[in-house]
Amino acid sequence: MKSSIFVSLSCFSARSVARHASALGLGAIIALGAACGAPPNDDRSTEGTSASSLSTSAVPAASGLPPECAAIRATLTADRDHVDRTTASLREASVVLGWNIELPPTCDVDVAPRLGGVRLDDPRMRASGTHAFVVEHTTTFALVVRGRTLASHTVQVTGDPGIVTIDLAAGNQVTAADIAAFDAKYMQPYQRERAVLETRYRLFHRLDSAMWEAFEWIHAMVRMYDLTHERRYVEHLGALLKEILPYRDDHHPGRHSDFAESVLPPALDVLRASPSPLSGWGGAGTPTAGLHTVGYASFVYMYGLSAFARIVMETPSLHASFGRDAIDDTNAALATDAIFAPTVAARSTFPVEARALKETFARVPTNAECDAYRDALEAREPPSDADRARNDTQNLACKRIDELAGSGVPYNYQFLYVMASIELWNALRSSYYLGSGQVDPRAALARTALPIRVSRMTRYFMNRLRLADGLYVWNYGDEVPSSIGTHTEDASHGGVDMMGLEVVRANRIVLDAVATPLGAPLPGLGADVMARFAKSFTSRLGAGSHLADDLDGDAASPVNKRDGPATGGSPSPRAIVACTTSATRSRSVSRATHNRTSASRPTPRSS
Repeated sequence: MKSSIFVSLSCFSARSVARHASALGLGAIIALGAACGAPPNDDRSTEGTSASSLSTSAVPAASGLPPECAAIRATLTADRDHVDRTTASLREASVVLGWNIELPPTCDVDVAPRLGGVRLDDPRMRASGTHAFVVEHTTTFALVVRGRTLASHTVQVTGDPGIVTIDLAAGNQVTAADIAAFDAKYMQPYQRERAVLETRYRLFHRLDSAMWEAFEWIHAMVRMYDLTHERRYVEHLGALLKEILPYRDDHHPGRHSDFAESVLPPALDVLRASPSPLSGWGGAGTPTAGLHTVGYASFVYMYGLSAFARIVMETPSLHASFGRDAIDDTNAALATDAIFAPTVAARSTFPVEARALKETFARVPTNAECDAYRDALEAREPPSDADRARNDTQNLACKRIDELAGSGVPYNYQFLYVMASIELWNALRSSYYLGSGQVDPRAALARTALPIRVSRMTRYFMNRLRLADGLYVWNYGDEVPSSIGTHTEDASHGGVDMMGLEVVRANRIVLDAVATPLGAPLPGLGADVMARFAKSFTSRLGAGSHLADDLDGDAASPVNKRDGPATGGSPSPRAIVACTTSATRSRSVSRATHNRTSASRPTPRSS
């Protein structure tokens, strides 16, 4: 049965326009597969390219083994030959492979086998050993020594939906089959369990990279719940948040039974010279010479807490199970906001615009500290050319952190803050929150200040768009020191910009009702504006056989760089194009909520 809820699930390339669903590709909330026209890349357990069924690689005509080793033999076994993704726990989806290599007496070589593409460097495991893999697709594992495949073993996987694409011409409506495909791809038991465990690990260890993986899951669950009202999505979101809030700097216990070998010191913000841990999520890395500071990852977690609270508060059937958590999460998000709200500077224009600013830090790393941290990092693990270039860029930022302190924040971070601010505002004005008896004293001011902030930050972005051949182009960030410079927005970060703009558009009516009387009207985001954004992405990014690197239409390097699914916080832009395409449609979800009209609800989207 067709739903009355409209959404675009598309991905885009010169070869196809399809509704594509990759919940784990940034902005890919209703994504149903890996990349359009590209092989999936989410299973790195195989030797070679992942596929639904992978054959053992052929034995090379000439391997790296000397003639006296020609009689080498090996066996490869598995503790299970079948995984059912629809029911398997994380443990049941993990397959332990065991191998034994027999060398001829005259073969005196250093055997360094590879199994499933993993190099087994531990000398104790070269002749025999075991290794566990999470197997998500039917996979043939190959045991390879110096280019020669010695043995192979196939693990069958059922319940794998594979790559799912739906023709955009079919009507652009979400069906029950679409939702089922999403669940089969991303909501199976082992996946939810793994997401929770990985979130715990990353947040405990204060890894900055956790923010992007967490954001993809959080945003996916928010969007899927708003689309379907199915309880499983808010339950999973709540499970993730239970791993996030306990590791905020001011809550972090310093140890966890799962990581008994790790005892972490108190998370003091060194750059802010804070005498006690702050109510945000901090980390350390090359841009800060390894000094801990609360960063913009906090926007992701603030967004998750606020969105969960908003969903629960406006849904009476969720109050009994999650109401207390929603109140606590709202106040926790408000506490995090208090760190960053003072850094949003008003401009002298009219209508007034604003941008998020980095603070003026009390302590900045020295050049010697910046270099020492980068060099130590690269000494531990020799970087690739791309990693080295990134390290050098971050090292430069480290040395100029005092200059960057007052400069413009990249738009993807600004829009993460905007999204978090909108969701927090919706939670704070909920009748459930207001009647809870646990209203934070800062809530009253925030209910007025947040719409003004959203309006001014959105206006800052809109005022810096430029037209090129009738299409929008903008920078990664503006008002940065000339010594550092900026560049045209790229496909990955542009996806976050569009997600933020879509949330503003979806809530514009209710936000403007507060902001306009206070002299801060939101900028227009009508169908003509959103259509231009859509055309800007489709024309600039999708003009060739591969997606372009940025909004100037420059080719990516390598040419397929932007074609694949998300990895390491750099999402595929396929969903970006889908988002901007769907943004031209003005249909909204119609449902009764606390003090919110149907026009204030987001049109479900794949931004």
